Amino acid sequence: MKSFTIFEEYFDLITLLPTKEEQQELLYMIAEYMFYDKKPILNDRQMKIFRNLKRPLDISKQQSKRRTKKEPKQNQNETENKPQKNTSMMSMSMSVSNKSMSKFIKPSIEEIQEYCNERKNGIDANAFYDFYESKGWKVGNQSMKNWKACVRTWEQRNKKQENVPDWFNKEIKTTDGATSKELEELISQYEWI
Repeated sequence: MKSFTIFEEYFDLITLLPTKEEQQELLYMIAEYMFYDKKPILNDRQMKIFRNLKRPLDISKQQSKRRTKKEPKQNQNETENKPQKNTSMMSMSMSVSNKSMSKFIKPSIEEIQEYCNERKNGIDANAFYDFYESKGWKVGNQSMKNWKACVRTWEQRNKKQENVPDWFNKEIKTTDGATSKELEELISQYEWI
């Protein structure tokens, strides 16, 4: 049996649509997408919400497929005794939760770039993605919970770095014209007692 979960966050997004008709239409299109892999035909407002839901819905769809593969096959006698169900009936598992989804969904480079463009922060989406990909999408030793919060943290760090005076990163010249690197090399040649 095919199924998927609708979290409270999905419902909250869907109810942002101004009319009940648009909300119902979007919900129906989501069900068709989940059960029949039918690409939804939506207006701009609906499509914006669907794009936000597509990734977690796709993950839910994959998990549902894995569950159905693992289910043991029933005896033919058991199936004969059970009443036949209407195969066209759609089943939605509704789950209302006050918590956000517990599983982190790794963003694509395009999603990161789109978010950075919205915030006009100049962060390189590829660098951000590669950095956290190399760390297994962890912040310190904890699994990442919200990649957008990490983007905002990078944004704050960039602003702080922009405020560093130019002289801070420049070579320091001594009175005889030698740079600090040259002095370090000279000092390293001598052993200090």
